[in-house]
Amino acid sequence: PACPTIVSHATSPASGSRGVGESVVVTLSASPSGLGVGDSATINGVDVSGSFDDSGAPQYKFEYTVQEGDADRAANALQISLSLEDDAGNEVTHTTTLTSSPSIFATTPTVSGASADPLGGTRKVGQSVTVTLTASESGLSKGASGSTINGVDVESTFSASGSQYSFEYTVAEGHADRALDALPISLSLKDAAGNEVTHATLANSP
Repeated sequence: PACPTIVSHATSPASGSRGVGESVVVTLSASPSGLGVGDSATINGVDVSGSFDDSGAPQYKFEYTVQEGDADRAANALQISLSLEDDAGNEVTHTTTLTSSPSIFATTPTVSGASADPLGGTRKVGQSVTVTLTASESGLSKGASGSTINGVDVESTFSASGSQYSFEYTVAEGHADRALDALPISLSLKDAAGNEVTHATLANSP
């Protein structure tokens, strides 16, 4: 029999971004029907043979799920190498860089530390404390999990400067009193794909 041929490919989603735990499905349209997965199948350098789906033959699907530590990719730069074969062992491999594919963010941001301004002393009603996080990268935004200082929502005070991100808490009547170096925080940051980190440690505070 004639060797299998691949007619076209499609990506879902074809744009946007994918973060850790999110997936990209690549569909090959091939001839004939009745093909199986070949000797190798990778998307972004990751083996996806186990995700092979021939239920829509002659369209064949492979699914790639982003894992922490995979290669980051810019939009329209996702690499694939997908093989199909017939019952006789005739194989065709489609290797290309997808020109319509989402960016891949495979590294969750990290926070190396937090600092308060002022570091000590006391704060009373109407006075503020600014907590600044130092993160592993610039371009982050406030996370979806919410951000609090002393149990109070401070999302609206978010600001960024390079890889430093700040939240401001203003003491109001009825808020919880705190001893020196005992101000609780829970501050979240996320990247463009939604990979999120929450930091809850503050060594020194008023």
